[in-house]
Amino acid sequence: IRRFRCWRVLVNYFPIKFHKLVDLEPTFKDTPDTENKRIDERIGPSYIFGYHPHGVIATGVSSGFTNNGTGWDEMFPGIKCFVTTLVNQFRVPFYRDYLMALGVTTVVKKNLKLLLNKGGSVVIVVGGARESLLAKPGLNSIVLNRRKGFVKLALESLDQNGLCLVPVYGFGENDIYNVFFTDDSEANRSDDSEDDEELEFQDSGVTFGEATKKFKKFVHQFQLFLKNNFGWTLPIVISRGIFNYDFGILPYRKSINVVFGKPIRISRLNGLTFGDPVTQDEIDYWHNEYVKGLLEVWKWGKPQFSEITDEDLKIVE
Repeated sequence: IRRFRCWRVLVNYFPIKFHKLVDLEPTFKDTPDTENKRIDERIGPSYIFGYHPHGVIATGVSSGFTNNGTGWDEMFPGIKCFVTTLVNQFRVPFYRDYLMALGVTTVVKKNLKLLLNKGGSVVIVVGGARESLLAKPGLNSIVLNRRKGFVKLALESLDQNGLCLVPVYGFGENDIYNVFFTDDSEANRSDDSEDDEELEFQDSGVTFGEATKKFKKFVHQFQLFLKNNFGWTLPIVISRGIFNYDFGILPYRKSINVVFGKPIRISRLNGLTFGDPVTQDEIDYWHNEYVKGLLEVWKWGKPQFSEITDEDLKIVE
């Protein structure tokens, strides 16, 4: 199903294109056995791909990684990648089977460790639902400082075959929807944003700007409530329709360029080996190396795929 030709139509709608800084070592090699059948021989490490930013629905992942429309099999031969998502999505009849047919799996620690130990690779949208609230055209704010679980997962899943972290950035992910932006914190506010109009409502001392801020605060708190209690949230989007470009819920046809960074080969530190408890020092060290790798991806891709008006990459949480 991942190799159906129809996926190329979906990928070319934006289009979505893959780019890589270096080649990745294959995890498996096809080898004929004694009965002339093909078997997978493990020859390399497995991978954890960290994708940024989340955007509204992580289109670079949901439309790019779940099929071969972008040429995954040709760019990364011998690497079997599974897209991860929330458990709730597998509780919908028939939709669950559709997801599994595309290699989508649950982002549950026990499940991910099992896949990695069998040589599978996984892609995790590191910023999660919290980062989807930062999706805004021209904005490149990500949630990463507080996200260290994927690094701990890598250290706990490490074995003699090796495991690598690969930072991935989707340039244009935030540009395919216009979003009603509710996060007005100083960390996420654009420097060139204009002040709200100070129009006063008749017979009241409340200005238009104050009313707008209160409404945004209410919506933002509701979005955080959904995120904290159900694991997902609800960005408010306005984009194009099927036959018009002014109103609808379809994404705009804007390019998403997904750039894969250099693999960061994980190893145990301070004399520790496979199976030993993971220490916070190890997590912090490899998380810092991952951030450096992501910044390298940004530095490589920004001149080619970002608009002049786009803000620089900012880790806000």
